[in-house]
Amino acid sequence: MTFEETLAAISIKKYKGAGQGEIRICCPFCADRGESVDTRFRLGVNTNTRVAHCFNCRWKSSANNTLQIILAKLNHPDAVFEAEEQVEEEEEVVTLPDGFEYLKPNKLKPWYHKKAITYLKDREIPDWQISAKKVGVTIVGRYAYRIIFPVVDKKELIGLVGRAFVKDTEPKYLNSVGTKHLWNCPQDKEIDCMVLSEGIFKALKIERLTMQSSVSMLGHSLSEVQLDQLKQYKYLDRITVWPDPDKVGIKGTIDVCSKLKDKGYKVYTLFPVPKKQADELSDLRVKTYLKNAEKFTWALEQKLRNHASSL
Repeated sequence: MTFEETLAAISIKKYKGAGQGEIRICCPFCADRGESVDTRFRLGVNTNTRVAHCFNCRWKSSANNTLQIILAKLNHPDAVFEAEEQVEEEEEVVTLPDGFEYLKPNKLKPWYHKKAITYLKDREIPDWQISAKKVGVTIVGRYAYRIIFPVVDKKELIGLVGRAFVKDTEPKYLNSVGTKHLWNCPQDKEIDCMVLSEGIFKALKIERLTMQSSVSMLGHSLSEVQLDQLKQYKYLDRITVWPDPDKVGIKGTIDVCSKLKDKGYKVYTLFPVPKKQADELSDLRVKTYLKNAEKFTWALEQKLRNHASSL
């Protein structure tokens, strides 16, 4: 059987990639490399060249037995596992993608600007946030038909997050390769509190409602690089972590809160855990949850673990 036929035989879902022989599957290596379990088809595999690269955990291989390595990780019984060839990882120089155009809500625009802005408005993103976050769009290249959220820190472009706004574009989210950074780091270095959440749309809603620093981790985990980013805020004292409602999200919240507490921050989170994502809740519910956030203690950690076990 071919690699794709074997994936089908073991019920592994895949999507066709942009190039010849390219497919995307959920990366089986993410959890082992300190990231949350991949559900967004971030492992790109070229079945012709046998090159593979995850756009989340950065696992990659160009060995002759790359496909066998992947099948072995997926626990396929017929896969012959051989030692993984170590490939030196290089940081990608991040630039704005091909065809990138800033979205300007109040100006005349082509159809894809209108469609992208309509998508953002449906997600309750107002004009001022679109402009302030320098959100853009492209319909060509690797990020084609995606809204682009630049990841900026200290006025330097350090990453990209692309969100599909056209039906049947997969994966829905496509991030730049390389180290994961925080999104929406405030320019004000004298802030003393912050809310951390998993995704961009959650962070935007929390910012709109509280007009406080609202930052996205772009995942369920907090890396050492992201912890280093927080050090630039010398007065930052209190951090509230907004949990995602599923088991992975809650376990991730426990890990994030523990890391922040170990660094000396006063850490708060939500309990009972909201049953919906922040951007799916009413404005009043979001404000109420944040107002009633509880300090992260050993007792609260046990409550969160018990809740995750019950899901």
